[in-house]
Amino acid sequence: MMFETLLLHSRTRSALERFMAMPSQVLTISGAQGAGKTAIAHEILQLLIHAPGESSKSILSDPRLYRLEVREKSTIGIEEVRELVHFLSIRATDRSDWNRFILIENSGLLSIEAQNALLKSLESLPNGVMVIMLAERPDQLLETVRSRSQFITVLPVTYTSAANYFQSDYSESEIKAAYALSGGHAGLLLTLLSDKDNPNQAGADLAKKILAETTFQRLLRINDLSSDTDKFEHVLSGLQRILGILHASAINRDTTGAANSFLLKRRTVNYVQQALKQRSNPKLSACYLLINL
Repeated sequence: MMFETLLLHSRTRSALERFMAMPSQVLTISGAQGAGKTAIAHEILQLLIHAPGESSKSILSDPRLYRLEVREKSTIGIEEVRELVHFLSIRATDRSDWNRFILIENSGLLSIEAQNALLKSLESLPNGVMVIMLAERPDQLLETVRSRSQFITVLPVTYTSAANYFQSDYSESEIKAAYALSGGHAGLLLTLLSDKDNPNQAGADLAKKILAETTFQRLLRINDLSSDTDKFEHVLSGLQRILGILHASAINRDTTGAANSFLLKRRTVNYVQQALKQRSNPKLSACYLLINL
């Protein structure tokens, strides 16, 4: 079964399988920041470029792939346009159905001028060329660009699907806490669970649980946190790290309300960290933190 290594909503998986059965030249994968769009695009490329089982790490350096990553609202520079046109003009020696690929990440950030420049290429794509664009919402793209593309929406996964997918690597409590924070977005969920670079894993795990709890449930932790200063500080570090991930995700999704909420929570955590350094009462600090998260 295709895409079996990815955590996907059943409707998203079905749409991908239909696409692979009858691929179009232009595909737009849409979904919230952290939905897992990039992983899906890489899997499609893996299936079309390389033989099954071959390492996907080589995909991004494959000469048959042109990758354009848009990091901020901007126009495509003249050199990038020339590179794209040159890439399309190269005569393919590969006789397979699909022999050249263009991956445009964050295509929703392309300016109108950039999208119009892209449209000219989409209107005259040579045979064997596939363009995959990643965007958070279809309406970020011009109607003229959308009309040239097939769309697949990456839907949030259910908790049951996530639990079954991760059960061999993480505990039920870890999965529940991360799922509650991720909103079911598979990419963000994986990031929260596999935060292996964090030297304070225990603090991060407890931070996830605290963020997923109600205010009443959090307040039950006052004595536990305030009686162990080291544990308290580890949890604060974990909160800063997790809230940083969630804040960045909200900014990228352009959800102002959520971004502001996470910013306020980060400031609360920072305030409590500074208070503890000044030897403030740990119990009052814990109470302030747990009420304001």
